[in-house]
This record gives sequence, C-alpha cells and structure tokens, in this order.
Amino acid sequence: MTMDLRLRRRLALPGAALTLWVLVSPLGAAAQQPGDELAVRRFQTGLNFARDGRYTEALTDFEAVIALYPSSPVADNALLEIARYHLEITEDLDRAVAYAGRIVDNAGYSLQDAAPEAYVVLARSLMARGHTSEQLDAALGQLQRGLGLWPDAPVVPQTLFFSGEAQRHAGRFAEALTEYGRVTAEYADTVWAARASLGAGVLRAVTGDPVAAMAELQRVRDRWPDSPEAETALERITILYRLYVRSPARAFTPVGAPVSTRRMSRVQALLVNAEGQLFFATDSGVGATDPAAAIRAPVGRRPRGLVLDRHGVVTAIVRGTLTARDTPPLQMTLPRPGRDPKEFREIDAAGVTAVGDWLIMDRDERDIHRFSATGEYRGVFASGRVRRLAVGPDDLVAVVDRDRRIRLLREGQELGEIPRKGSNYEIDDPIDVAFDVFGHLYIVDEKRVFIFGRDRQLVLQFPASDDTPGAPRKITAFALDRFGNLFIADDGQKQIVRYQ
Repeated sequence: MTMDLRLRRRLALPGAALTLWVLVSPLGAAAQQPGDELAVRRFQTGLNFARDGRYTEALTDFEAVIALYPSSPVADNALLEIARYHLEITEDLDRAVAYAGRIVDNAGYSLQDAAPEAYVVLARSLMARGHTSEQLDAALGQLQRGLGLWPDAPVVPQTLFFSGEAQRHAGRFAEALTEYGRVTAEYADTVWAARASLGAGVLRAVTGDPVAAMAELQRVRDRWPDSPEAETALERITILYRLYVRSPARAFTPVGAPVSTRRMSRVQALLVNAEGQLFFATDSGVGATDPAAAIRAPVGRRPRGLVLDRHGVVTAIVRGTLTARDTPPLQMTLPRPGRDPKEFREIDAAGVTAVGDWLIMDRDERDIHRFSATGEYRGVFASGRVRRLAVGPDDLVAVVDRDRRIRLLREGQELGEIPRKGSNYEIDDPIDVAFDVFGHLYIVDEKRVFIFGRDRQLVLQFPASDDTPGAPRKITAFALDRFGNLFIADDGQKQIVRYQ
C-alpha cells in the first residue's frame, strides 16, 4: 500500500456473513493524499453497517469509496468487500467475479493488499458454479496464481485450504491431503488449519482408514475446543465410531420418548434440518415434532417428500412444485421447442447439488431433469424413471428406480449399482436412500436400514435381526441428522423413533 495503513482481517466461516476488515492503526502522514482520511472513515462506516447486517448501507459506502476516492489506500479493500458480499450473501457470482477482477486487473490495485484474496474470490466463484474438471482446474489456476504472486500474504492458508477443496472435489484425494497437510503444518494457529483437518478427516475415512480419520478429527476438538469446527468434528467422529468401532449389535439404540403417530395419517417423509429439528410429511401436510419448529414447516396438502434447499430451508414436494414457508411455490416447467412449456404435475423425487441446482424426477417423465436454484431449466441430468433420489458428497447421486434397482451416478454418468441381494444381506423393496458426510449410503426397506461404504460393500445393517430390541415393524420413512442418528417412522407401531 502507498500509506502506513495496516489492516487485518477477521476470518469468517465459509458461507457466513460478510467478512469484515478492522482498522488497527491510524493513517500515517508520510504519503497521505487529500481525501484519504475521509475514504478511510467512509470505509469504516461501511464495515460497521456490514457488521450489523445492514448491507444496503454498507454497499453504499463501499461504492462511494471506489467512486470518490479511487486512489485511496482503501479503494481496493472496498472492492474486495463488495466481491465477497456477492459471493457469500447474494450468491451473484457474476458480480463477485467482476469486482474481484477489478482488483487483479488494475495496475494500481493489483499491487495492494486486497489482491491476494481477490484471487481466492475468483477461485471460489468458479467452484460455486460447478465441480466439472474444467471449472476446478480453472479455480486451481487462480489459487496458484495468487500464491505465486503473493507467497507471504496473510491469505496463504486460506488459499491452500481452497486448493485442497478443489482437489477433493476433483477426486484427487492424495493432492487434497497434501494441500490440507501444508495448512495444518505451516499455519497451525489459524482457523484454516482446523478446517483443513476436517477435510483431511473425511478423506482419510473415504480412503479406508476410519481410525486415522477419527484421530485427525479429534485433534480439531483438542486444539479448538470451543469452535464451530470442534462441533463438526464431534459429529463426524460419532458417525465413524458407530459404524467402525462400536459393536454392531449396539450401533443404534432407541433414545427418548417416541413420537406417537396414531392421530396422523401415514408418514410419507422425514427430514432433520441443521438445527436438529425433525419435520414429517403426511397426507394432511408438513409438521414438526418441536412446536417451535412447526412455524418453519412448508404448507401444502399431500406432500410427496421433504428436502433441504441450498440454504438449508425445509422444502416440500407438493405435486409439481417445491414449496417452502413464506416463499412462492417454485413450479418446475420443462421447455419444449415449438410447443408450450410443460408444467410438472407429480414430482416423485428431488435433490440439491453442491452448487444449489435441483435434480427433479416427475412421474410423467423418462429422465431426471436439472434446474437452477431459481427454477431455470438446465437440461437432462440422467435417463431413467426413479422413485427416490439422494445427492451426497461431491455430487454422488443415488436413485431407486421404478424397477427397484439402486443406481449410483455422478454428473449423469452411471457408476454402478448396489445389488439388492448380497452374501450377508437382502434388501426387499427399497423405499428411500440418503448419504452421510462421508458418502456412506443408507438404504431403507420396510424392515431394515442398510449402510454401504463408497466401495459398495455393506458396512452395517440395523436391526441385525427381527428380535433386536426396539426393532421397527414397518418403516415408511426415515431421516439422518448431522451425527448420523436415525429417525424412523414405524407404521407398525404408529410412532417416530430416534435411534443413536
């Protein structure tokens, strides 16, 4: 920078509110230009507004800094704040790229302290558009460019972390572990080290070493015990312990008082949101076991299913629409060249990809169709009529088709099937599927839950036998929470039971 202005960033959670800058020392007088002090004050006012969630006022001040004081030492910082805002809050990726590009492509701004993170914003914007090999390689290019130009910048651990994320999404697990390892080894005192350990923990489990994964995750709990990352680590340790360490006979045990469904019509679907609140769908509508959560339940009679949208909002499948509380229903419509568009009438299954796109199966269709988060048609995802659909880590998709086959897909390409009968199991009529954070696939029929690893081998089944204490009699719906606990709607006993 051209002045003695030292700024430091407060790290923010990915996808959380706008990251702020904090002024920690006054302007130096040596190179001060007319208006610089006013620019800094206006910039700080914008930060104050952003801190309070008043983004309209914050943007007004950031834009004023850029327009009125383009040569000031905080103009590049204002551009970065706006770019981050559009990336993380509005999710307007075009604007995020435009503002970050104004930093890296400007002869003056590209030499100042906002430039290193501008490359990160450009990379994250590419990754947010999708996880194709082209997009991920382009994102890695931006990250490597920023690292090469600014090898000692404070943003380096963040750059390495997102390099690991890009490699993970690309399926290059060894390279991802290398990037995560650099963060934990060289920047152990940053929050990015905690996040890198979380990523490494998942990869160690995925690559067949759940014990090493648990050790990696426990380090997060030991080093950052009061952080959100420690809570996430506990969730993941709980899943791995249950599946790989705990006795299979005790993997799932009923806890708490069951929720009676005797006054309800048949439970069609269950869903647990990020806060651990349980929602259920019956012919009469959507409800919640917690009365405080019921006000967040979507409205609409005879919902066919429940799904979380890209923001974690509970969304119901109601005929041809996706419906959430206090928002207009999203009618899914299929364009037909030369003819009127076709409105979907009966959506059987829906899922959300990592970038927020909807995968939709309508009963009258022969293909799974892909739509944007706002309902814009993107094209056919895969062929085949399916009854149930789940999207897992790295957009691994599992479907139950009309012939009761359990198929795995990625980017519309067939990866294989889970046989319904193996040497030590037999799935009768699969009614639903779900993934956990490690990519374990949970398949449910009327009697049991079957859990498969990424290698398509059975890891666990619950209950182990029909005489297992607390075994359900007739499952009609199930859901997973963040800890891998099961919630089962048992029509045989007219209750919803939580198993942990």
